[in-house]
Amino acid sequence: MGLFARLFGPAAGQPVKSKTSGAPAGGSDRNAVWVYVKCRKCGEVVALRLRKTDEIQRDCDGVCSSPGAVFFVRKEVMGTRCFNRMDLLVEFDANYRVVGSKVTGGELASREEYLAQAEGEARA
Repeated sequence: MGLFARLFGPAAGQPVKSKTSGAPAGGSDRNAVWVYVKCRKCGEVVALRLRKTDEIQRDCDGVCSSPGAVFFVRKEVMGTRCFNRMDLLVEFDANYRVVGSKVTGGELASREEYLAQAEGEARA
């Protein structure tokens, strides 16, 4: 990998790569959880890497409503295709598995949807 590629990351339009495994977003990463959100307006699937150390919070104030939820994250997400803002609340159990979610302006998506979108953009 060249100096500029290391400094500036992947080229625009290519799938985001995980630093630990080299796999597209969602690969093996012990310090983070990958979540995918699909915009209701334009259909873009956005990949989010949520760090366990500072982005995902323990539910001490009763924010979570799902049974078994121990952790949560709240984020505002915007893709690159449109200016639709998606408000995201994801609830996790003690093993960081998604047990509940609420997305305003979008919906949770799968890793497969994200990879299919990235593959389609690479062909274009």
